[in-house]
Amino acid sequence: MTIVDYKSGKRTFDYTQAFAGLELQLMTYWTAMLANATVLPPSEMGGAVFWSLQNPWIKVKDIAGDTLADLQTQADVAAANQGTYRGVLRNDEAYIERLEGVDGVKAPFAIKRNKNGSFAKAADVVDEADLDILLAFNEAKIRQIASQILAGQFPLLPFRDGPNKTGMMYTPFKPVMMFDAMMGNQYRNIKKLDAKDALAAMQSVITNEEDD
Repeated sequence: MTIVDYKSGKRTFDYTQAFAGLELQLMTYWTAMLANATVLPPSEMGGAVFWSLQNPWIKVKDIAGDTLADLQTQADVAAANQGTYRGVLRNDEAYIERLEGVDGVKAPFAIKRNKNGSFAKAADVVDEADLDILLAFNEAKIRQIASQILAGQFPLLPFRDGPNKTGMMYTPFKPVMMFDAMMGNQYRNIKKLDAKDALAAMQSVITNEEDD
């Protein structure tokens, strides 16, 4: 079974965002499915992915044909090959083989393999141990956020991811929050992590919570 979260723009699963608590959707859906396994069809969870609802632009120079019908056919093929489901896929060979489909047809998943059969670094395939970390951390993060809400803790500390992306970019409530970095308010700067470092940091949080 694969969960699909439809988005208006292109999305991938971002480990940095997940560790920062800004990428909770996919793992929350996954946990909800596991929690309700007894009332759902008997099928093991295999993945949770994003899919963009945007129709891709097809440039005439990228397709070939002698007639309008030929061009339309080539455009349809190009459009079908552009979309890719991105997210988290369980490293289960039977499941991945079903996603890979048949020879000659491009699978719309990030499951590229190396020559030795292993998965490429850019693939969305996650080992069981890493998947357990993602799910456990996601639950821990939700508990932390819920505890802060119930305690009435709402610090004015928007995130800043790089020089241009902040949690204040799209909010219509700036006049209410009165956030002003020039007046002493501070951003919560997000440190960029690769998947390996993010998973290690998540495991540390899980371990510390268990110790408490």
